[in-house]
Amino acid sequence: MPTEERICSHCRNSKRLSQRGIAAVYLKPHWWAVLLMLVGVVMAILSGAGWLWFSVLAYVLPLAMADLRLLLYPWVAIGALMGRKANCPICEPSGGVWRRF
Repeated sequence: MPTEERICSHCRNSKRLSQRGIAAVYLKPHWWAVLLMLVGVVMAILSGAGWLWFSVLAYVLPLAMADLRLLLYPWVAIGALMGRKANCPICEPSGGVWRRF
């Protein structure tokens, strides 16, 4: 009976996230927050600055639910652009954000 190795959808078994994988891990669970941020910014441009409260609310709600992925996304994405290797949380659940080697 052959065993089939499962391929990780975020890193393709490289244990290292690309920009696409970083967006999938850090932004996909909060698609509604990103959408509310965009709505708040667009409506603030069209109507007035009062609409920016949607953006603030969308940023604070995931933090209130103790999920820091939305807060960490810019740091991980910029770090990956600068050459650091982001760890895949699916393949390495006990590791940190960055790979050592």
